[in-house]
Amino acid sequence: MSSASAVSFEILILIASIIIILLALTAVLTIAQSVRCERHDKQNKKVRSSVQEALLERMEAANPDWEEWVEELTTSEQRVATELLEEYLQRIQGRDRAALQKLGCTLGIDEEAQHKLHNGNRFERFWALRWILRLDIDIKIEVLQNTSKDYPETRAAAARVLYEQEQPDAAQAGTELLLQGSEPLSVLGI
Repeated sequence: MSSASAVSFEILILIASIIIILLALTAVLTIAQSVRCERHDKQNKKVRSSVQEALLERMEAANPDWEEWVEELTTSEQRVATELLEEYLQRIQGRDRAALQKLGCTLGIDEEAQHKLHNGNRFERFWALRWILRLDIDIKIEVLQNTSKDYPETRAAAARVLYEQEQPDAAQAGTELLLQGSEPLSVLGI
């Protein structure tokens, strides 16, 4: 065997070893993430019924006192309460919806949505617009135009917020939002 072929064989062995190590590391990290997610899911499932029961009881009360209740919740219970809130806000209207929107503000979702709308990336802005719509957060047209103009999906979501909140000049401002930019409209914008 010549020295050139021996060196290239050693390099191939080294490259193969590095690839095997990277694959093994990826497998370990994937399994660890899966275990962590499963643990969170089990924990959420364990507290879901008690959080749901307490949320519905407070929602029926004349004065739900969300601040006191939220302070008593653990992190996983707050996460479950947020999930339930999102689920219920899609279905419920009227007085109960207003009570749930107050819960959203107590959980700090309104402030987080405002922050992510101004400082977030594309997906965080989309998340923020979803919550702004659900919590019926009052927001100026100019803010929506300035923060949502970069991507067709966020422009479409901002136009939807304008429409749902029945803002003055919503039709004109929403149409302008949808037509901004050089990218084609998203499916949501049609």
